[in-house]
Amino acid sequence: LKQMEDLLAMMTLDNMFIDKLCRAGPPGGCMDDDGNERKPGETWVLSDRCHRLLCHPNGAVSIETHRINCQKMEKPVCKNNLASVKIEEPCGCRWACPCMCIGSSTNHIVTFDGLAFKLNGFCSYTLMKDFGQDIEIVLHSGQCEASSNQICMNSMEVKRAGVSLVLHDDMEVTLQGIETP
Repeated sequence: LKQMEDLLAMMTLDNMFIDKLCRAGPPGGCMDDDGNERKPGETWVLSDRCHRLLCHPNGAVSIETHRINCQKMEKPVCKNNLASVKIEEPCGCRWACPCMCIGSSTNHIVTFDGLAFKLNGFCSYTLMKDFGQDIEIVLHSGQCEASSNQICMNSMEVKRAGVSLVLHDDMEVTLQGIETP
């Protein structure tokens, strides 16, 4: 064992794995946990995708962990003065800044990145778009019910992978145009 994390990895995995890891393979080679022969210098990844094994010329197998210890990572300083949040991932976690968007009952909004705007027309505003995740958040503004010369936010729409969810100003929710209970 080279690091304390290696011991933690071995304790996390079951005893059969430890037995296979610790026993010697054929001369000049190694045996993986499925019984396959591995050559010196060959690497393979465990099913948890967080640990990589290396076969050494003497038949020994070493383990390298890809697990991330969030407690050792520096938390980001968020521009919006909110505390950073820990996001759990398969091999550990990461820290990220939460985002928040604020809108008044009329025509003032604060975007996710903290910029303040006044809505100037009856139209739709894209508040956020992430092409990689195929998600978009759109604010729809229009004429206020109480005053025809004032601009109000009528609804907030979240589009994800071709599905549309709309929260209307009367708190009615529609999914793909159908009102939900």
